[in-house]
Amino acid sequence: MSFWDIFRKKKSSNPPLTQVDFVKLWANCSLDQNRIIDIKSVCAIIRAGMPAYQLAEARTGVPWWFIGALHYREASCDFKAYLGNGERIIGKGLKSKLVPKNRGPFNNWVDGAVDALVYDGLNTIKVWDVPTCLAQAEKFNGMGYRKTGELSPYVWAGTNQHDETGKYVADGKYSSTAIEKQLGVAAIIKGLLDNL
Repeated sequence: MSFWDIFRKKKSSNPPLTQVDFVKLWANCSLDQNRIIDIKSVCAIIRAGMPAYQLAEARTGVPWWFIGALHYREASCDFKAYLGNGERIIGKGLKSKLVPKNRGPFNNWVDGAVDALVYDGLNTIKVWDVPTCLAQAEKFNGMGYRKTGELSPYVWAGTNQHDETGKYVADGKYSSTAIEKQLGVAAIIKGLLDNL
């Protein structure tokens, strides 16, 4: 029985994934070969943004490469967008309207990123191995996928752990037929580790 089958059986009683589950999922994770070009492209963009990510890392202790993966997921690596939800409010004197609401205003991207990371408590984590990053990515995005019987595409899209169907299309609105076009955090981290 595959881990995926075991996960689906677990979902019937809705227990949470454990750190051990993330270790197993990561150990058996491989990149979707039809997404390699996309993965290389995203990894290059994240490496280009490394100086900003490293500034946020210095203030929070969160690894720059994980911050870069979150930035891609939330804002397609747009430095005018708030890391917490992708709203383009940086430097505009505005507060966020999406969850998390009323954050800001922020004069620069790093200040907004630090706010988002601290808001979610990521600055309190002491050990940043990959399974921890993946568990924290799921929490950062929201735990709604636990109710669907699906692994989170936010974390697993672009890998063998997700088929790219089924996603939240808006806050609280899940569609089992929606296609996930973005890569998940696991695919990005694996691409960065593999020097793609």
